Amino acid sequence: MKRNIYILAFIAILLFGCNNKEISYPPEPQIDFTKMYVIDSVDALGNKIKIYDIFFNIIDGDYDFGLKDSDTTGIFSHDSTYYNNLFITYYVYSNGGWRILDVPSSNYRIPYVPPQGLNKYFKAEIDVKIALQIGFLSVDSLKFKFYVVDKALHKSNEQETPAVSLDFSGIIVDTVNIISP
Repeated sequence: MKRNIYILAFIAILLFGCNNKEISYPPEPQIDFTKMYVIDSVDALGNKIKIYDIFFNIIDGDYDFGLKDSDTTGIFSHDSTYYNNLFITYYVYSNGGWRILDVPSSNYRIPYVPPQGLNKYFKAEIDVKIALQIGFLSVDSLKFKFYVVDKALHKSNEQETPAVSLDFSGIIVDTVNIISP
């Protein structure tokens, strides 16, 4: 019995104890779309709306990502482009082509979260909910393109959700698999 405990302890040390390397990532944030829920709902006025719940992962190697409540002056002032750090563009497909849908409030602030642990990089899953009243749109499909910027104004890569028809409700797990309830 003692022999098995020593063997297990030795294996645990090999697996976990030898991983002392510090993980490093580039200073520019990197994002990766993971899934999107499309939910039929009703707003406070009784209008039919769609809620697009977009999930993506983010890694920022120098942990200068996220905005504090106090980040409201200079380049982060309310009048500045960089008051927000998540930028989303809405695209609609109609008449054989994609065009940008001009909607207000398509940018968001992702808050700063203090670092924990020894590795000083930011890594998180972000969840953004977008509610749209789409009954007035005469389009076939909708998709979103998005990117983030860190406090040094490093722009991330762009990601894009799959296109979904306006009557779709369900879960898009990745760019290939669509699961509909």
